[in-house]
Amino acid sequence: MHNTYFVLPPWAVALPFFTLFATLSTGIRAVRSRFRQRSTNLVLVGLGMLWALLLMWAVWVVKSLK
Repeated sequence: MHNTYFVLPPWAVALPFFTLFATLSTGIRAVRSRFRQRSTNLVLVGLGMLWALLLMWAVWVVKSLK
């Protein structure tokens, strides 16, 4: 039996919540404007890339536990 825990910096804990909130609010804005605003579409692409990076980081963390 091990007493193990993770210590993460505050930004690593807040980043998924910020990304979720930003994606939801930007997605709603894009739907309301019917995806006509280029800036909103670019932000959604950037948030999609951030989600991909978060997923890759999570997979890396899980694999490093083995």
